[in-house]
Amino acid sequence: MKVTVRLLGAIWISALLIMGVFAFLQVREERQRLVNDLERRAALLGEGLKESVEPAVRRGATPRVAGLLKKFARPDRRIAVYDAFGSPVAAASPRAARPAPPTPSAPRPAGPRDAPDRSRGVVAPRAPGGTRSRP
Repeated sequence: MKVTVRLLGAIWISALLIMGVFAFLQVREERQRLVNDLERRAALLGEGLKESVEPAVRRGATPRVAGLLKKFARPDRRIAVYDAFGSPVAAASPRAARPAPPTPSAPRPAGPRDAPDRSRGVVAPRAPGGTRSRP
């Protein structure tokens, strides 16, 4: 009886382990497939929109660009057009036109966590621990 219980327990645990690993691999593969599909759809939408919007942006016809964006936009798909400097030209919804993140080459504005570094006359950001980091 003891041997039978041990054998059944080992088979049961092995089967659960195999099913768990298989489920994990299936979920990972499906997630990757969905991400690839989303990237492909976004690229297709971007290329199609680029061909439609680019001539209007060159002419400076912002109302035409906004009309094209409204045509392509949905509540779950917010679309905006940015110029070469990252500032919004037109957006399909007010929430879509968020400012672009600053580029590494752009100077970072001083904030409340910054303190003047009097040794060099520059503003140095404070480290998370409260100490100043040297540039």
